[in-house]
Amino acid sequence: MAETHLVEDAQDILMRRRMKDHGMQWKTLPRVDAQDTEPPNFRRYGADEAEAARYGYHPSPDPPSVVRRNRAWDAREALPPEVRRAAYGPSGKGGCLKTTDRQLAGDTAPPDFHAFNQLTGTALETSRRAPEVRDALRRWHNCRQRRASTTRTPIPPPATSAGRRRTPHPPNAPPPAPTWPARSRQSW
Repeated sequence: MAETHLVEDAQDILMRRRMKDHGMQWKTLPRVDAQDTEPPNFRRYGADEAEAARYGYHPSPDPPSVVRRNRAWDAREALPPEVRRAAYGPSGKGGCLKTTDRQLAGDTAPPDFHAFNQLTGTALETSRRAPEVRDALRRWHNCRQRRASTTRTPIPPPATSAGRRRTPHPPNAPPPAPTWPARSRQSW
């Protein structure tokens, strides 16, 4: 996530400059503290033992600096129409955002999201067949049965709100890969 935050921060700096050219202000996102970033796919296979002992089958709460950043993303949903139009264009894909995307991406080829998603899906399915993962799922299932839970899988549906990216999406960055568990606040 640190790389994503870095690209978002760079984009915000450029957005602030472009918006100033239009006579408008652009509030940059608050920084995420270094200790609050996680390596990519850190939770792909669930919580570690210490986290599971503390939070059970729920993701740990987001650290304060991540909460602040998510709230700042949420606040952008309520931008005045004229600011949204200048920032994102009438279609939501233009305006200053398009300019900053070109500045950051340069002449690099656009990413192949389809290939990326196929590779991610294949890797996830392959990992699910690994004996260690199958054993862990079996232990999880047995534990849930002993507690009379009707939950069939530790894999919740994809997150739709918590842990999400809002517009704009960093240039040439693939969409977030599904994580296991997804960063949702739903009960398993």
